[in-house]
Amino acid sequence: MTQTLSRTSPQAESAFAKTQSQFFTRGNAVEEQVLATEAREVKAAPLRAR
Repeated sequence: MTQTLSRTSPQAESAFAKTQSQFFTRGNAVEEQVLATEAREVKAAPLRAR
């Protein structure tokens, strides 16, 4: 059983790291999109005020 555990542990760690990386990548993409939207709104506000 110890051999099975030691063999699957690196696989589990690798899978977790991959999932975590994907999660943070998506979070960064959403944050960039929000920042771009906010910047566009700030730029457009003076034009809408006319």
